[in-house]
Amino acid sequence: MPKEIPLRAAVALSGWVALAATLLPGGSPARWIPVLLFVCFGPGLALLHPQPDGLRPGARLEAFALAAPVSLSIGVLTATSLFLVGGFTVIAFLLPLAALATVAAALPGLPLPAATRGAAGRARVPAPGAAPGPAGEHDPAAGRAQRDGGGR
Repeated sequence: MPKEIPLRAAVALSGWVALAATLLPGGSPARWIPVLLFVCFGPGLALLHPQPDGLRPGARLEAFALAAPVSLSIGVLTATSLFLVGGFTVIAFLLPLAALATVAAALPGLPLPAATRGAAGRARVPAPGAAPGPAGEHDPAAGRAQRDGGGR
């Protein structure tokens, strides 16, 4: 079994655990901690982390760093929509977020820039005789500019 499946299942179930936690007594930490963690990280992790080929360390860091802002943005949009229609309750707020996290965890994650350009993977080596570009990549224009005496 691929190691990403338990992570996907945990992200998908985290919303439903947060929703079930709302049944506990009002000020209990067992109620607000799962809700807070899910609202801050659940939808974002569901959208960003489950990549088809897994994530390299740099891309994994990027996914976790972007999870909180993405989750909070989705939460703000959901809460604002519910307030505008006059139907905000904790259950009405968590239900669409949990459903979104469940569906998103079952789908491949959104492509991340670090995942697509090979962050923390092997370094790109310029072709023999070529001048490295600013990012260490082969840039034919830079090599031509050096050969032609500054690009004149």
